[in-house]
This record gives sequence, structure tokens and C-alpha cells, in this order.
Amino acid sequence: MIGQRRPCLIDYDDARRLESLGEIEVQKNTGRSSSWLGIPLFDGEEVRGVLVVQSYSKDVSYTLRDQELLTFVSRHIDTALSRRSAAEAIHTANVLLEARVRDRTRELDQANARLQHENSHDSLTGLPNRSHLQHRLKQAWQDFCLNGQQLIVMFIDLDRFKMINDSLGHHCGDILLVQAAERLRSCMREGDLLARLGGDEFAVLSIDAPLQAGTDIAQRILTAFEQPFVIDDHSVFSSCSIGVVGADSRFHQEPADLLRDADTAMYRVKNGGRDSFAVFNQALRREVSDQVEQEGALRTALKRTDQLIPYFQPVICVRTGELLAFEALIRWRMPDGRIVGPESFLPALEGLRLIGRLDIYMLKCVVNILAQPENGHWPPVHVNCSSYSITRPAFAAEVLAMLAEQNVAPWRLCLELTEGALVADPEQARLSMKQLAEQGMSVMLDDFGAGFSSLSYVHQYHFSGLKIDKSFIFGLASSIRSRAIVR
Repeated sequence: MIGQRRPCLIDYDDARRLESLGEIEVQKNTGRSSSWLGIPLFDGEEVRGVLVVQSYSKDVSYTLRDQELLTFVSRHIDTALSRRSAAEAIHTANVLLEARVRDRTRELDQANARLQHENSHDSLTGLPNRSHLQHRLKQAWQDFCLNGQQLIVMFIDLDRFKMINDSLGHHCGDILLVQAAERLRSCMREGDLLARLGGDEFAVLSIDAPLQAGTDIAQRILTAFEQPFVIDDHSVFSSCSIGVVGADSRFHQEPADLLRDADTAMYRVKNGGRDSFAVFNQALRREVSDQVEQEGALRTALKRTDQLIPYFQPVICVRTGELLAFEALIRWRMPDGRIVGPESFLPALEGLRLIGRLDIYMLKCVVNILAQPENGHWPPVHVNCSSYSITRPAFAAEVLAMLAEQNVAPWRLCLELTEGALVADPEQARLSMKQLAEQGMSVMLDDFGAGFSSLSYVHQYHFSGLKIDKSFIFGLASSIRSRAIVR
């Protein structure tokens, strides 16, 4: 019946025949059924069992009508079995699905946690990054505004890192950053946030801390960095330049103001000798404000022709009194009429990388003056030139074109360079000087003897003369040594 997958109705004679054929087991005389009816039970297309009734009375024999009735009953049983199997399958599937969902959710949570950590932390040092610092600073700023909770921001820059990185290699530079991060971390208070901003710059956010706590941290850092870093058997020293600022509602309107002021204080240390810390205060704030105002005024002055003006200083032969040349000295005529010397604004121009524009500005002024017919009798005019300009590949061609445009002979112009110009890019400086000298222009070495000047400069470069540093000239009357050196 199971093999044939259909109902089976057997009477006494059918049973004896099947016994003789060996298709069913031989039944004992006792307990022998006189009639047997079986219906296969299906679960879908699969036979899951049978529904069987037997009669042991010779007076009762099953008929096709009984088979139909039992088939009807089996169909209900089939349906119940199918429903139960489906329910079990659904339950099993749900259990498996829930397990898979839990696994995927856990994996997703872990991936999101890793991604969030990677997005908010520096991969090299493991410290929070700039984004994390800004987020925490924004939260701390809100607490500061609401309840006046004290807040300190510090900027830290590793001194000499570029030199170490360039000389020992980036691998050693990375090791130094990791070791420096550990050393900085050891100087923090509990709850302080130490972050790496990028490169060799770090920052500290201290919440609910007085300004004195910031200076104490800075001092601990400076002390910690007195010990060398050991990198691949090299003992390397690197100090820190640190800027400290405390939140002050009178001067700080947003979190970015704290970052700006801490950065400014740090650069004050950087430019003043390094290996120290500075607290951003009112004096520094006024200085920065004045500097910003001066920078704006300088940019305006470079676009005008009546503020940055040349003063001409005569160059006299001490033996004959003959006028040999003029030296063009830059002066700044302020809007209020005051005249200020270059020492008050040249550093700002260099910091703004505008010194090259000043060189061109002065050269144009001098060339325009030399081009005027009434000045045709003038001797050569000396103009100072920065290292930025003399090492710029197009500079020599620009100067010669400027002279040609105004019909001024190159010999009427003389450039003065300091030895710093030769250190920045010796080969390009030599090439520019050669191009100018070939057209008849003179180039002089200014402030000779002020630094590490060597007579080899005179031999290697196209100099037409030397200007001896004033420190030797001032001693001519009283110092035999100075007179001997000058002679």
C-alpha cells in the first residue's frame, strides 16, 4: 500500500493469497483478521503513514463504501499533518531566521562600532582625532555657556619632528608619534581628552578645570619630553611648543575661537624659541588683533602706489666723495602720515608669503623712476631682493622684461642678496644670477659676515661686490681687528 500509494481493501481470501506469494507475513490462526482496510496518509506528495482498520469477525467485512469513508477521514488527517509540518517548518525557519538576524545584527553592530571608532580616532596612535575633539568641544562649550563650567584647550606641536622624519625616515617618524602620544597621555588628568589633529600636532580638552590645571599639564609635558625617545637604536630628542587658552565668554563666542587662540599661543612659542608653553591672554589678543589689522593694511598698500615708497640712500666713495650709487630703502607711509621702517612690517610680509610681491613692487618703482628722462644721469640703484624671488625660476626673465619695457639699461639696476638666499636653493639662485649678469646687471652680497658667510660664495656665484655687515663698520674707528677684516 505504501509503495503503491493507494488504498488497499483485503478480505480473508486476499490475505491467504498474499501470504502464499510472500508479500505479507504468515498470520497465525488465532488473531487472524477476516477483513483489512488501509488508506495511505500523505504530507504533500510524501507518504507519512497509513490509516488501517481490521475486522476479526467473519460477519463483518469492509466494502468500498467503508473505503470511501476511511479515505474521507484520511484526508482530514492529511490536512492536519500538513498543517503541523508547515507549522513546525515555519517555527524552525523562524528560529533559524532569528538566529541569523541576531548574528547579522551583532556583526553590523560590531562593524558600526569599528567604523565609528575609525572615523573618530587616529589610526596610528589610537587617539581621538580632530572630528572627535570638535564634537566633544561642542558639548563642553554648551555646558560652559549654560552653567559656566570651566574649560581649557591646549595645542601641542612636536619640535624638530620634520627634521627627524626627513633624516631617519617616515617609519621612524611614525614610531616617534606613537611614543610621543603615549608620553603625552601619561601627563593628562583623569577625564582629559587628548587628540591628534594630524601630522605632529596634538590637542587637549580639559573640562571643569581652572587655567592653572592647563599650565600644570603643560609643565608636565615639557618635563616628560626632556628624556630622549629610543627609535631603532637612535636616541632622539623632541621637545614641545604648547599653547593654552581658557574659555572666556567676554572674548570667545564659539568653540572655534578656543581652537584659534590655542593655536595662536602655540605658534607664539614656536616662533619664540620652542620648548615652552604660552597662555593666550589679553596682551597676545591685542597683538594678534594688531597683526591682523596690519596684514590687511599691507595687502592694501601693495595694491596702491602711494604708501610703500622707496627712500634713496647715497653710496659714497670714502676716498673721493664721489656718488657711486643709490640704495632704495622701503618705507611705509601710513594713512595718518607716519613713515615707518621695514623692521616693523617685513616680518609680517614674510609670514604672509608676500615678500615676493614686495620685491616686484619695489623693482617696478625703481625702474619707473630710472626711466624718467630727468633721472637719466642717476648712478645705478641697488634694490634688496629676497631668497624667495632669486630662487623663483621666472624671476630673472621678469626683471629683464621690466627693464626692456621701460627702456632702462640693466647696468643701472643692482640686486642685493643676503646669504640666506643662497641657502634656500643654491642652484636656482646661481642660475638666476647668471642670467642677470649676462645682461649686464650687477648682483651684490649684502651683510657679508653677519652669519656664516664664506669667501667661497664670491667664487661660486656671480657677485660684483660685497657689502660688509655694519657690525664691522661701526668698530672701524676703535677696533684694529675690524679695520683689518674690512681691509
